[in-house]
Amino acid sequence: MSLAIALEELMPGALYRGSLTADTPEAYASIEWMDPRPKPPFEKVQAGTVSVIKDDLKAFASKLRYKRQRGGYTYRSNVYNADTNAITALTMAFTLAKANTSYNTSWKLANGKFLAMSSQNIVGVYTAITGFVQALFSAEAIVTQAIDAGSVTTKEQVLSAINTVPNSS
Repeated sequence: MSLAIALEELMPGALYRGSLTADTPEAYASIEWMDPRPKPPFEKVQAGTVSVIKDDLKAFASKLRYKRQRGGYTYRSNVYNADTNAITALTMAFTLAKANTSYNTSWKLANGKFLAMSSQNIVGVYTAITGFVQALFSAEAIVTQAIDAGSVTTKEQVLSAINTVPNSS
């Protein structure tokens, strides 16, 4: 399938009949070229598959990082949401807690239950969750650099790199 994507990037809207699913020179040779433009050599199309594969791995890393973030974070045996909306709300509570040490609130956990939290609790939760999210972004950045360098070439390697970030403390 990478050949088909690379061919489309090289020659947008190219007309051909057959399948490139196998991603092999034989599959490319067997397609019936119907485009008025000359059929590019296999080597030129294959060279484009490297960027397609790298882009696919980077998208996978981003999607996995976001999935891990949406999965929440366990802090002191309670699971907290860690998605973008939760981080925004938590930042507001953190700001209030830092401004007023007697601030208290009731926080909704990922399971739907509410937990009474003091300003000290809020600061602890905020620090833990934002540290988790930052660690996920850092892991994604590192794996993206490794993809560009060519040292990460499989989804399994991406999965392993992103999954090194613990989701509890």
